[in-house]
Amino acid sequence: MVAPLFETRSFNSTGVSVINSSCDPLLCAIMVRPEPGTASYTCEVSSEGPRFAVDRRSANMTLSVLPEYEPLITGLPTIVQAGEQAFVNCTSDYSLPPARIDWFVDGEIQEDPIITGNTHVSGADGDGLQASWRTLHVYPDDYSTHRGFLSLECRATLPTRPPHIRSMAVRLFVASRPHISSYMLSKNSAVSRSTVHQLHCYLSIWTILLLVTREVPLLVK
Repeated sequence: MVAPLFETRSFNSTGVSVINSSCDPLLCAIMVRPEPGTASYTCEVSSEGPRFAVDRRSANMTLSVLPEYEPLITGLPTIVQAGEQAFVNCTSDYSLPPARIDWFVDGEIQEDPIITGNTHVSGADGDGLQASWRTLHVYPDDYSTHRGFLSLECRATLPTRPPHIRSMAVRLFVASRPHISSYMLSKNSAVSRSTVHQLHCYLSIWTILLLVTREVPLLVK
């Protein structure tokens, strides 16, 4: 008895661009050109009569282009004086989808919109890739700077599975506030006490002289 011959064929019933496909009695391998972003792809298998059995499976796929370079931090001043502020910018490399940028100061994420502002995204280049950037407003007086600097870190995250993270870290040096040593304080205090004592002596002498000048005419009379 001759075994029946089975034929397996593939059909593209959607707008997905199929680059190549090959089938055998057990499987079909299909190479597609996915759309940008995340999309759900479904494969449906059906048989001929008399059963006409149908089965399908779906899976999500995200098309992403990873950034080639680390994010770049610009605008970092050499040093920030006490009471001043600094504006530092972080720009991610071109990618698909565009990266989400987060700022960290001394390891703590900065979520206040007044401090970090909004994330801006550029227009797409010829390959459909986009860059993003975000500015950090640093107020050194709001942080503890006993080390003399703040650690700034910019993280660019692509929402892939798992997330793709690239980062850059720098140091923002903060000038220390001027202070008076204990020696100078004690010296100034001693000088102040001496000045007050001299002033009291001068006032006492002038008071005595004034009284004497008033009494002299009476004695003469």
